[in-house]
Amino acid sequence: NLAPFEDVICHDSGHPYLDLIVGGKRASNPGELLNTGRLRDMLALACREYEVVVLDTAPILPVTDTRIIACLVHNVCMVAKSSKTPKQALRLALDVLETDGVALSGIIFNGYEERRYLIGQNYSYGYYKSSRYGYANAYNYAAYGADNQSNS
Repeated sequence: NLAPFEDVICHDSGHPYLDLIVGGKRASNPGELLNTGRLRDMLALACREYEVVVLDTAPILPVTDTRIIACLVHNVCMVAKSSKTPKQALRLALDVLETDGVALSGIIFNGYEERRYLIGQNYSYGYYKSSRYGYANAYNYAAYGADNQSNS
């Protein structure tokens, strides 16, 4: 029974099978609030009442809240923006989770952009007219067959 938290649960989320609890005002000492045991109690209640409970947290490196929450949940999935999140920051975040004894379930890379282009019916590893493999005359691809025959 979620009665103690009923006043903060939003049942009108726009989807009949989705309830929300939003963060609210920023606390001056969130780390202390998370360590009081109320979050643990709320998560235990939510896990009894719902099939899936998802927590969206702040980035793990600049904010300690996420490290506290990560130790309380069953699965941790990290989200990193492709081509924006520095690899070193991702490695450091993984080290932090490992140090805390938190097993990572997976990493979601969002914002990925495909950089390959179609050339005829085949895929290319580079840009046709800008990669070093794309200049037909620079590597004498146009005369490849003629060179092969003359070298035979």
